Amino acid sequence: MRHDGPVADNNCDPGSYLMSPTLGSGKITWSSCSKQYLNQFLRSPQSHCLMDHSTSSTRLDHGGDGNLPGERFDVDQQCMLKYGRGSRHSASQPISDICQDLHCMKERYTWTSHPALEGTLCGKNRWCRRGRCLDKEQSLQLAYQVVKGGWSEWSSFSECASGCLYDNDGSLVGGSTGVRVAARLCNNPRPENGGDSCIGSDKKYKTCTPNQCEKIAKTRIQSFASEICLRAREVDNQLAGTGFQKISSDPEEACTVWCHKRVGGIHSKGWTFPDGTTCQTHRRHRPMYCISGVCQEFKCTSDEEVFILSSSMCPSSLLFSRDKRREVPVGIWQPISDCYFNCITPGVGLQLVEKRPCRYCNTTSSIKICQPNNKLCQDMKTPTEHATMVCTRYSDKVRRLSGFGIQLIQSQDDDDRACKIACQDETVPNRFYLVNGEGGWFPFGTDCSKGDTSRRAYCVSGKCLGFNADGSPIHESINNFPRLRTRRKRSFEINVDSWKDPPGKCY
Repeated sequence: MRHDGPVADNNCDPGSYLMSPTLGSGKITWSSCSKQYLNQFLRSPQSHCLMDHSTSSTRLDHGGDGNLPGERFDVDQQCMLKYGRGSRHSASQPISDICQDLHCMKERYTWTSHPALEGTLCGKNRWCRRGRCLDKEQSLQLAYQVVKGGWSEWSSFSECASGCLYDNDGSLVGGSTGVRVAARLCNNPRPENGGDSCIGSDKKYKTCTPNQCEKIAKTRIQSFASEICLRAREVDNQLAGTGFQKISSDPEEACTVWCHKRVGGIHSKGWTFPDGTTCQTHRRHRPMYCISGVCQEFKCTSDEEVFILSSSMCPSSLLFSRDKRREVPVGIWQPISDCYFNCITPGVGLQLVEKRPCRYCNTTSSIKICQPNNKLCQDMKTPTEHATMVCTRYSDKVRRLSGFGIQLIQSQDDDDRACKIACQDETVPNRFYLVNGEGGWFPFGTDCSKGDTSRRAYCVSGKCLGFNADGSPIHESINNFPRLRTRRKRSFEINVDSWKDPPGKCY
């Protein structure tokens, strides 16, 4: 557990609590930082060792059950335990002052350290309680008053913080998000004398746009994991020095850094990915991010949730909400989300927009081409490079695939074919198979006009949509628009339908 204060990289008062880096009087309680460190440990895989059944060669002393520590060890014993044999309470200190700061003496030297333990006698029928010397009978009467804990008001949300990790495609959106944190305390009132503690979480988290990531070196999730495993190899030669993040039904495993072993297999020592890192359990197509080493689902429903998506990351709920009246100018499209871009060239960014057709009408939602921030892309991919990346993954599990992928042109039977990935046959070069499974669509915003300069068309959820010169879709029937989702890392299921081109034609 770290000390309090800026030296330990936290904001707790360095002079008021038990984990102060300096000695002094009156430090009898734990800080909120210490509570946070303890909770982080208990939630991490490292705490599982506490569940082990221990054995002891000697009989353990359980005689202290029901007694306060100061009732078991008087002031002289406390000094001896702190400073060794021959130490005792300093006779020059009034006994009534020991609850603030116990003075110990050995030979001619006197030391001050911490307050005397809870329950230490500080006078006739008086003992130390919470740093004060109280009458025993009075404090025992107070002890029977059970007080149930109550929450304080939520603090304001913190600044946007992020690990700034990119996914394997070089996209920040698919790799991590920013996170803001609000906190509350169970001190309104504090639970006393066996009273129930507060129910619910003392923190809530909200996503945000991490603009600071543009100013630092770009690191991918896999590179982050490998860097940790490379350091771990210095003390554990069984590790290969490479790491990864895995998909797991266990939310802790999904946010754990896993290292490859030299002889096969994987291993982890409890390291976790930074808060806001994208993670994935088997609950697919849901926005999930690591928080304190656990993969948590973020929702758009309400600010009362513990894990909240910012409004800019709730496009699907906004896109299909037609019954909400907003302060939107009549007849003017207004952006209601960030500009999402998938780092594909040729391609465009897309964002959600809405307008009010008339003064008393409900708002209408749509999508529109926007100017993306290319700085968020570590590298750009062509449709062929993206398709080959997908097909290479499939070729590891499906026979007959060469690993090469392409973008087809539309056909009379399928206007959306240019938005579907096709993988090459291993033995027949001009034979391709459409991927009819997850990962089988080109990312939204991918150009699907295939060189036809007379039209502007881009992929949206597997559909090739035409756009007007002003960037709006040609067909504005909102019910026909697929859901615009933020781009996330996907797992790959094998489900391939075959398609053969006529001999001699290869697109």
